[in-house]
Amino acid sequence: MPSPAAREGDIIVTPVAHHFAIGRITADGQTQQHLASQRHRADALALACRLAGSDHQVFVFKYAGASSFERCDCETLRRTANT
Repeated sequence: MPSPAAREGDIIVTPVAHHFAIGRITADGQTQQHLASQRHRADALALACRLAGSDHQVFVFKYAGASSFERCDCETLRRTANT
């Protein structure tokens, strides 16, 4: 399955060692600006969705070293958190 297209400003969550790094895609489309890290995946995804707002998407690498990522459905995450 090909990775969805990430664009400048989108948020990427990457598992690294014992935490999840949160970064924003820069203008070159290849690098990330580090924003934060969280120890737990759920916390990292919640923060990433808040940082992305309504203008950007959140993508998640399933494991460290993965070459492809999946889009995170922030709207579903928000609904689940509010129930």
